[in-house]
This record gives sequence, C-alpha cells and structure tokens, in this order.
Amino acid sequence: MNHASETITSAAPASNGRILVVDDDGSCRLFMAAMLEKRGFVVSAAEGFQDAMAKFQAAGLHGFDCVVTDYLMPDGNGIDLLHWLRKKDSAIATIVVTMEREKSLVAQSLRYGACDFLDKPTKAAELAAAAGRAIALTRHRRRLEQSQEAVNRIGRLQQLMLRNVPGGALKIELCFFPKHEAGGDSLTRFVLDSHRHLVLLTDVAGHDINAAFVSAYFQGFVRGMIERITPVSTVFESFDILLEREWNSEKAHGAPGGLLTSVAATALLIDLNEKTAIILGCGAPIPVHVTAQGRPVFCGSIGGSPLGWSAAADIRTTSRPIDQGEAFLMWSDGLESFAEQHEVQPLTLAAVLLLANIGVRIPLDIGGALDDILVTRLCLPGNSDAGGLIPLLKEDYTAAQASQIDALQRHWSDTLLFCFPDLEEPKLFNVLLASREAVLNAFRHGCRNSVNNLAQYAISYHPSSRTLRVFVDDPGSGYQFDVNAYETAAVEHLIDAHRGLILIEHLVDRWTVERNGASLIMDFFLDIRTNPR
Repeated sequence: MNHASETITSAAPASNGRILVVDDDGSCRLFMAAMLEKRGFVVSAAEGFQDAMAKFQAAGLHGFDCVVTDYLMPDGNGIDLLHWLRKKDSAIATIVVTMEREKSLVAQSLRYGACDFLDKPTKAAELAAAAGRAIALTRHRRRLEQSQEAVNRIGRLQQLMLRNVPGGALKIELCFFPKHEAGGDSLTRFVLDSHRHLVLLTDVAGHDINAAFVSAYFQGFVRGMIERITPVSTVFESFDILLEREWNSEKAHGAPGGLLTSVAATALLIDLNEKTAIILGCGAPIPVHVTAQGRPVFCGSIGGSPLGWSAAADIRTTSRPIDQGEAFLMWSDGLESFAEQHEVQPLTLAAVLLLANIGVRIPLDIGGALDDILVTRLCLPGNSDAGGLIPLLKEDYTAAQASQIDALQRHWSDTLLFCFPDLEEPKLFNVLLASREAVLNAFRHGCRNSVNNLAQYAISYHPSSRTLRVFVDDPGSGYQFDVNAYETAAVEHLIDAHRGLILIEHLVDRWTVERNGASLIMDFFLDIRTNPR
C-alpha cells in the first residue's frame, strides 16, 4: 500500500459492505481499514474531511454502506462530515470514533445521524461488530426508501387518476386526502351509454400499499364486468364471493376467523333519460341527493356491511327521481371518523372541504385524520341552482326538543362558524333567530307538539351568489297566512300570536313558503367572497 488514502482492495464480495474510513492519523486509519478488510469488507480510506467528501462523491450514490470517522481532523470535524453526509445520503449509517475527552460530543453526533460510537484506541472485534450493524441499518433504510418511492409513485398515479376522473355530462368535483402517499379510496366513472352513467366510490380497509393494490384490483374487476353488461349488484356479489372464499379464507392467511381485506362501496347509477338515480351501497356512508332547491336528502338507511365480511353481499338499494341541475354528495368512511374528531356532522365536514377547494374558506388541517378521506360532488347537467348549492347541515327534530331550543341554536351557531369562521355577527344573529322562530313554529303547528312527528331543518350555501339558504319543513297541512296584513292587525289590536313569523319577515333577505306554509325557505345574503383556485 503506497498511500494512506488509497482504496484497500479485497477479494470479498461487495455484498459484505463497502466502508469509508476517515482519520487524519495514518496509523489509526490503516489499522481500522486492515481490520475491516480482514473480516470481508471492501474498504476505502480517507485522510480527512475534504478527502472523504471527494471519495464519497467519486463513489456515487450508494457507493458506500457505512462511514467510520474520527472526530478531530485538521480540515473539519466529524460533525461537519455527518452534516454533509446527511444531505448527500440520508440513509447511510455513520460510526464516530472518539477520545474519552470527546464524550460530550455524543449528543450532538446523534442529532446529525451517528448510529454508534467507539473509543480510541479501537478494538478490532468491536469495530467489525459495529460496522456490521451499521451496514445492516443502511441497507434497511435504503429498502424503506425504495419502498417509499414505490408508494410515492403509486400515490402520484392515484392522485393523477382521481384528478382526471372524466365527468362527461356530469360535473365531478373531488377532494382527496390520503393518509399516506397511496391509499385505498378511489372514484371511478363509467359511461354505460349516451344517457346512463355509473359512478363508483370505493373504500378499501386500511390506508397503505396493500389497500392501494386492492383498490386498483377492484376497479379493474368492476370495469371488466361492467363492460360485459353485468348488473352492478352482480358485480358486488361476485367480488364478495372472491373475498370471502379466497382472500379472506383460512387457507389464504393460515388462521380461522381472520379478515385479510374488505371493500366498502357505493355505486350511483344515473339515467338522464329516465330521470332516475339508483344507489347501491355495501357498508359505505349514505350519499346525499341535493334537490332542485338545494335541499339535502339522504339516500337510503344506515347499515349494511362491506364486501368480504360475509358469505352473502349485504347490498342496500335505493331509487331517487332526479331532475336537471341537481347534485349528489358522496364520501368515504375516513371523513366520518374525522367528523367525529371535530364533533360535526359528516355532511358539514364534507361541505367545508368542498368550500375550501373553491377558495370560500381557508383549507382545513387534515393532519389529524386517522384514515384516507375522499369527498365528491356530482352535478347533473342543467341550469338549476342545486348544482351550485352545497349542503352544510341536515337534521330531524321532534317536538319534544322544543325545550332544548337553546342547545339547538348553539349547535347551528357552531356549525355555521365551523363552515365560515369569519361570518359577521349581525348576519349570524339573524340566521339563528329566524331559524329558532321557524323551528318553534314547526313544533307548535306542524308537529302539533307530538313526539311522533318530525320537523326537518337544513342549511345549504350557494358560493356564486353568496346565499345561505335555510329549510324548515314540518309534516302539517299548513295554513293560509298573510304576514303583512297580520302585522298591521297585530299592531292595531295588540295580538301576540304568530309574532315569530312577523319577526322572520324582518330578519331574512328573501323567503318563500311551500305546501301551504308547511315548508319555509329562508335566504340570507352573506358577505363571503369566493376566490377560485
């Protein structure tokens, strides 16, 4: 060997590990290099900080599997080298060789990625053992990096597919927040013919690479069967059999009673000619139909189980009449669990994500979500306002809740401020007071104070016109009522009854009644600007 910094060659295979030894002390450098070479490692030696950087650059990325470095060197110390290495190859493990007096540097070295420490003079057995552990760590980190990059590529492809879901006659808006780079939520649209469209939202159990794979497999499975004109219910049943008999069987995972994977799915089959929508659900959240006026209607009932949970697919089917310009909202389970964390309705959280997507409010921090979140809004062709109205809240109340009207009012307030944190207090006051009077009126007259009758309350928002629309519906037959004439008579004769309706007249910007007064629609014009992205 003619020079202390030259590569020490060895007949040992590269798989034993390539090590860079850095020490300005020639005898120490040669000793460590020789001991490592003797144990089958391929070793390069550098006499200082600058020489080490040159050797590392020349070897290229992943040229070394471990670096053993002294701390004190004339042209830079071990911390400087650790810092530089971390920028070049974050996976490489580094061993720092220190004198007894340098022990205070251990904590600092740890911050910059050192994985082990050895005392000078170094013992051959300890050096070889430490090098073996470091190389194993480097290789483990690199495998993780490769796996992560593969996941990243899948995630980028998944995002691309979701962003480019073709709408055709349907306008499709999408918010997708995978827990990791790739997830199990997906949205697919199939054009069955010129007037029939199938939109499929799937949510595979889990939020990892396995979920992404199952999601892709399921989409391909569905596409293949749909192209052969297979009914959607049959597609679901066939995949359920595949999961139950094969993937989730005892043979597949070697133990009884296990569940390898499951798929929650919602299929929305839209026929524009027949003006019908058929919704098929298997353990997925219930879609919301937004009617011509913007009133939200939940399509179906809670229940059902995901595909793969049982031998027979539990498919819940609902049919809805549709009209031009109406809309549907669908979301995955992840949104429901995140809504629980925020103590709001899933519909409210879906609205917030959609509003943020068009710049009406600041984006919500999704970092605390426990699962993938996917929300989509499907707008049917037409000029109705419904295509632009986003539901914020939908609830049913019994007349027994009249005594809880203060709590309901706080709930409405919390919901509106969650959707619009900057909502002006006077306008909020008007919405809350008008809602209070309208709901109390529904309890007294429409529900006739019976706990068996339900009053419905809903709020939607139209970003283009910045209009907040409140719906109050009761099951009563309604009644004829001229507010202006009654207000004049009330003043003249000091009549107390129905003053709530007179109050509403002065609080809202526009209002209409339907079903002879059993349905009340109140519009409030908000000063909220939309800044499309």
